[in-house]
This record gives sequence, C-alpha cells and structure tokens, in this order.
Amino acid sequence: MKKCLLPILLLLLLAGRVAAQKIVGTVTDGSGAPLMYVNIVLVAGNDSSFVAGTVSDTEGHFQMDSRGGGSEVLKLSSVGYKTLYVDVPSDGNVGTVCMDEDNMMLDAVVVKAARPVTRLKGSALVTDVENSLLAKEGTAKDVLGKLPGMTEKENELEVFGKGKPIIYIDGRLVRNSDELLRLGSDEIKDVEVITNPGARYDATVNAVIRIRTIRKKDDGISADVRSQNLVGDYYNGGHQLSLNYRKGGLDLFGSLYVSQGKSPNGIDIDQHIQIDTLWNTKWNRSIVYKTREYYGKIGFMYQLNEHHSLGAYYELGGTKRTDVTDYTSDVLADGVPYDAWKSLSHSTSRSYPSHQSNIYYNGQAGKLEIDFNADYLYVKRRSDQAQNETSENYADRTVSTSSDSRSQLLAEKLVFSYPIGKGTLDWGEEYTHTDYRSRFNNAEGILSGNDNKVTENNVAAFLDYGLKLGKWNLNAGVRYEHVNFRYMVNGTLQEGQSKTYNNVFPSFSVSTLWGETHWSLSFNSKMTRPDYGQLDGNVTYNNRYSYQGGNPFLKPSKRQSLDLSASWKWLYFNLAYEHEKDAIMTINEPYEGNGKIMYITYRNFDKIHRMNALASLSPTFGIWKPVLSLGLTTQWFSDIYNGHEKKFDNPIFLTTFNNSFRLPAGFVFGLDFNYQSRGSYEHAELFSFWRLDASLYRSFLGGSLDVTLKFRDIFDTYHMKGDFYNTNMLVRQINHDESRRVILTLSYKFNSSKVKKYQGSGAGAAEKARL
Repeated sequence: MKKCLLPILLLLLLAGRVAAQKIVGTVTDGSGAPLMYVNIVLVAGNDSSFVAGTVSDTEGHFQMDSRGGGSEVLKLSSVGYKTLYVDVPSDGNVGTVCMDEDNMMLDAVVVKAARPVTRLKGSALVTDVENSLLAKEGTAKDVLGKLPGMTEKENELEVFGKGKPIIYIDGRLVRNSDELLRLGSDEIKDVEVITNPGARYDATVNAVIRIRTIRKKDDGISADVRSQNLVGDYYNGGHQLSLNYRKGGLDLFGSLYVSQGKSPNGIDIDQHIQIDTLWNTKWNRSIVYKTREYYGKIGFMYQLNEHHSLGAYYELGGTKRTDVTDYTSDVLADGVPYDAWKSLSHSTSRSYPSHQSNIYYNGQAGKLEIDFNADYLYVKRRSDQAQNETSENYADRTVSTSSDSRSQLLAEKLVFSYPIGKGTLDWGEEYTHTDYRSRFNNAEGILSGNDNKVTENNVAAFLDYGLKLGKWNLNAGVRYEHVNFRYMVNGTLQEGQSKTYNNVFPSFSVSTLWGETHWSLSFNSKMTRPDYGQLDGNVTYNNRYSYQGGNPFLKPSKRQSLDLSASWKWLYFNLAYEHEKDAIMTINEPYEGNGKIMYITYRNFDKIHRMNALASLSPTFGIWKPVLSLGLTTQWFSDIYNGHEKKFDNPIFLTTFNNSFRLPAGFVFGLDFNYQSRGSYEHAELFSFWRLDASLYRSFLGGSLDVTLKFRDIFDTYHMKGDFYNTNMLVRQINHDESRRVILTLSYKFNSSKVKKYQGSGAGAAEKARL
C-alpha cells in the first residue's frame, strides 16, 4: 500500500508544479507613467482567500507565482489611487494595468500619495510635479530651477556638470527657452532629467530634459489665460491665451503669446595686456534694452484608433530688441594716461519672421512601434548699430554697422521599437540639412565686410537594446554620424574650414534595485560641434577697444563620460567623470597684435578633465517640504599665462536649499537659498555669489485661478564676478544684471480637463539648438 501511495503523491506534487504559473504585469497611472511600490495581492476567486503578494518595482513591473486550479483575482492598491481588482487571465499575463487617481480636496490643497517626489528610473532622474508643491511654482522654468542638479547661469538653466540641456515638452523639442515661460507649472505631470543620453540622441547632446504634461480626455472646448508680470527697475510682462477643442479622437489647438519689457544691464571691465607695453583699459558698459516678442501657434492631433495617431502644428513668431548703450573708458600705457573716451550707441535687432512646423505619426503594427517626425525651421535676423565716440586725446569716431543672417533647417527622424527576448530593440535614422548665411557691413571701413555661408548635412543611424533580467536593467547602444560641413566666404569655398566627419558613438548603462536603493552606472561618447555663431567669421564692434567674433577654424570637441547614480527614498546621489579633447572655450586676446584692443573669440584647447558630485535630500516633515542639494565640481586644466603654466583646478561648491510650507487656507510659502563658492571654470577664476528668494501661492475660484507672488534675489547679491586669463591678458569682469525682481503670475483655466498633450517628438534637436 505504501509503495502505491508514494508514486501517487509524487504525481500530485508534479501536477501542482505544472498547474502553477507566473503572473506578470505592469502598473501605470492615467498618463502611462509607471507606478512603483503598488501593493498587489493575489486572492482566490471563489472565497477571496489570500494566495500571494508583492509590490511593483521602480518600472511598475511585478510578478508572482499562481497556485492555479481555479479563478484568481489581483487586488491593486496604493495611497492616492483607487483600489483596483483585475481578473487573472489563463496565461497569467495581466498586461498593463492603469490605476485612476483618488484625490481628496481639503482647503484647496490636494492630499495625495506619500511616494517619493524624485526617483531614479534607469539612469534618468524623474521628478513628479502633478499635485506636489512644485505645481504651485508658476511656470515650467520655475519648476526646472527647483529640481536636484539644476543650476542657473546668466539666466539660462543648466544641468549640474553637464551644461545646457536640450528640452522636450511632450516629446516636442523646445526651440526657444521662452516656451518654458508659456507652460504653467500646474500643467506638468513629471520631469525627466537624463544626464547621459544614449544612442537615440544626437552626439552633441550632453543632457536631456523631458517634460510631460497632464493628459486629459474630456470632449469640448477649454481655455487657459496666463499672465506673468515682472517688476524690477522696469516692468516686463508676458501674456498667453491657449484654446483647445476636442471631439472623440480629434484635438484642435491654438495659442497666442505676446511679451514686452525693459531691462538694464551693466558690466565693469578691467583688462591688462602685456606686449611691448603694459596696456590697462578700464571701461564700464551700461545698457537699457527694450524687447517685444510674439508667437502664434495652431495645430491638430488625431487619434485614429488605439494603435495609430498623427498630428501637426505651425508656429509663427518674431522678436525686436532696441538697445541704448553708454560706454566710459580710461586707457593707460605703462601706468601713464593714454586716452579717455565716452560713447553712446543705439542698436536695433529683429528676428522675424520665424517659422517652425512639425508633423508626426505614432503607430503600432503588431509588436512593432513606429515613431516618425519631420521638422522645418526658418529664422531671419537683422541688426543695425550706430555708435558715436568722443575721445579726450584722439579723433572722435562714428561707427555704423549692419548685419543680417538667415537660418533654415529641414529634419526628419524615424524610430522603430520591437520586443526581442526579454528586452526591446530600438533602431532608426535621423537626417538634418542646415543652411546658415550671415552678412556684415561697416560703412566707415574700420572692420572688414563679409558674406559667409555654412551648409551642413548630417546623416545618422542608431541601434539601442534594453534588456530586463530580474532586478537588472541593461542597455547598450551605438550611433553612427556622417557630417558634411561646407564653409564659404564671399561665394568662395574655404577648403581649410570645410570638413567631412565620420564618427561612431557607443553608449552603455546598467541599473538595478538593491534592497530599497536604486543604482545606475552609465557610459557614453559624445561630440560638441561649434554652433553657427561660434563659427561666424564676421567681427562685431563693441567699442574702439573691444571687438568680438567667431572662429571658422574651430574643430568639434570629443567627450567620454562615466556616471554613477543612486537613490534611496528621499536621497539622491550622482558622481560623474568626463574627459574632453579639443574643448571649445571663450578667450580674450589682443586684436591683430594691438594691445589696446581686446578681441573676444573662441579657441580649441587640447584637453580638460572634469569631475562632479551631487547629493540631494528631499524629505517631508508635516507641512514642511525641504530640498537640499550639495554639489562639487572640479577640473584638471592648465594654460599659459605670461610665459608660465597656470593651473585652474580650484573646486567649486554649490548649495541649493529650497523650502515649501503648506499654510492654512490653502496658502503655500516658499523660501529658497542658492550659493556658489569661488573656484575655477575653464580658464577663469570665479568669485562666490548667493541669492535668497521667497514666494507665496494660493488657488481661488475652486482651482480655476492660480496666483503666485515671488520675490527674487531679495538682497540683490546674484551677480557674477571673475578673472579671465589668456596668454598675456588678464580681464576682471563684474556683471550687474537686473537680478532683484518681484514676479506676479496669474493663471485662469476654463474647462482645463479637456486639454490633451501634443504627441510629436521632433527631429533635428541638436541643430535647432546650434541655430
């Protein structure tokens, strides 16, 4: 009897093992973003008894064993989302499960999940904005300025240690940074910062920011009116009206943006040039400039079905800027007064019309995903300047200059994605054609006139494979680029400056979840091609002792970088190393050997090494949400100054301490502190500077009206100061920008739930940035 029971028991055990299966799936929110740490419980369908349990990982994925033998149900729950029940299919593959938000309104403040606001997703840092305090900041630019690792340099946003990023909004490239002022913070779902972009991106791209807006589906008409008003020494204002109509799968949208204002700017220069004579020039420049800007945009999106969508938009824009500039200067030769002069300059620059358009198609054929984009860009610029100089010891001078330029870009990008094995293969191509022409004329003949033209064709192919093995995510890619660059002066091809490049750029990343800590290691190879302004051979006249211009002999620089990142709950850390060959830097040098005249231009330097470290802490204590970021950047670089090697290796320390407080009656108060220490940057020694900001936010009319009041740089201390060293020249520069301002942002939304985001991802991103 026992001999008979044993085989029967073994067969029953084997049958149980055969009946058991894996249950797998992915959890997302309403916009398709993965949800991590969702509680997932498997229960029996007949009596709801517990079978197994797990939580989703940082990519929203989950898996567990089923006991089989009957119907089973998954129960998914997470703070801030409605509990969801899903029947388990026979094959165990649940697919993608979308959880709906469960918001509780309390005194106009949304109480939501306590999941981390910032997290590491693969090798990218993702910050959730929707229903966080960041949604109260005012504009997209305000949000980006609060993210870990973001810094501001001369009113431009940079990624710490990576420089200026390219930015996408819903997959569409941001051509003009003013677009960040036109997007409200309350329209943003999340922001992804990629510090080591892979093969999909142009080889010149060093950092990428991807902004996703809130996706909503109700039919009907919606409107959004936004006004930002800045008051400092003068007034500046930007105002926008956005309209959207949605019916079924069709979206029609349009917007109009206008701005105008007036701002001051000042620079103090103290330059020393040692040639046969020690020339010391001290001059001050004071500018008051007026700007006007307009942009109009129309477009459509059409969702044919769940597998196919297409859309297009057209944007018309223009800017006008008028400057009134005062110069005063004193020139000494070997300590003896040589000259003193004053000048008054009037200049006008126009950039209109500018045309930009995009057409896209997103589709799916079986398991194959297709993403196609085509872009067109045309910009025409003109600048006229008249300057009257009065000299104490030499002849007075009148200088009239004019310049105009035309930029035209055609670009397309096609990307395919297909699941292979346990991973996904992405492959595609990108093509850009660029024409850039600039002409310069000086009526008095002090500077030579030129007619320069640049034509560039860039053909690229890329391959990228991402593989998921349990808790490990592996990604490897390669990009090939063929660049044909032609430079012409007065209709004659310049053989020395015209080049053809063929380059291969590999990339690799690996990430994993170790306990509650997410780790990521990535490597890539990149290139920086000089932009068209840096290549422009025309010389611009600032004053009789200061000229500036491009350098058509510049070579592209090549970079290799290695990044290590880690995140644990509210703590994020990043360590990065970069080696750059033929680095492009701004330099100051005597103009054609004349020690009295400073010429500002660009030059390639042999190599530079950099290392950056960043730690960010973002816990929550009741009503208080602090975000503390501590950064260190250092470089290994030297140059020749006055016949001797000078090292520029002093580290720079950065501190950002942003604080948000939820107050009674729906008010949100912010207090932010920024500090940068002394240290070396390229061939300059920078001085320390700091800034303190404050803000107050409240929503009215049931959330339809948002009001944000900001006090920027309360103590007027955020001004750059530095010493710049080149060969036999030392220049101390102090900037006096209008940093202290009061900013009032008003936003009124009508039927805002009917808005849907644009799906195009854009093409020719790097070329648009260079233009």
